[in-house]
Parts: sequence; structure tokens; C-alpha cells
Amino acid sequence: AGVTTMLANAAGPITAFYFLSQRFPKMVMVGTGAWFYLVINAAKLPFSWQLGLLTPSSLWLDLWLIPGVVLGFWIGSAFLKKIPQSLFEGILIVNIIISRYCLPNLLSLMPPFPSASTRPRQ
Repeated sequence: AGVTTMLANAAGPITAFYFLSQRFPKMVMVGTGAWFYLVINAAKLPFSWQLGLLTPSSLWLDLWLIPGVVLGFWIGSAFLKKIPQSLFEGILIVNIIISRYCLPNLLSLMPPFPSASTRPRQ
């Protein structure tokens, strides 16, 4: 999961599959995933900065997107409380299957990773 999350932020299906195999309740699964990715993404920040992936303009964009994140949190929380565990697991399995076929195509559309020679100097 570490390699896929650093290269493409694509570790969600891997962790979801693992959590399903452990038979976590839906609230535990979502909470554990949220904490897991908070820690992982925080650990990636210095590397992303060093690679030139974080810029002042990207940080401003992040600030502008915060209201959408908060809205998604509230909608997702309400939805999660209403659906039964079996439906949650079914939705997760369908998403894992879809990602298996879509992710390789999406990854091929990504621009090349900046190398040390093409990265702007600081």
C-alpha cells in the first residue's frame, strides 16, 4: 500500500480489501481508514515537498477545496449511519472491482514523475 499511495494515491482498494477480510464493522473500517491515511499522507508531505509536488498554488487550491471535504464528511457520515453493514460491504466490493479495471488506465494517463534533473531548483 505504501508504494501505491506515494506514486498514485491508489492504496484505497488494497486497504479496503484488507479491512473486509478482517470483518471490521463499517464504522471501525471507515475510522481506521481515515486515521491510517491521515498518518500516511502526513508522512508523505516532506517527500512530496522535496519532489516539487507541493507548490504555493497547490496549497491554495487545497484551501479552496476544504469546504467540499467538510461537506463530503457530513454527507458520508449520514449515509454510513443509514445503510446496513451488508450493503456497505457490497458497495465496497463493487468499488474494488471497478478500481481493478479503471486504475491501470488512469495511471497510464498520469504525467511522468519529475526527476531530479527536471525539478525546479530552490
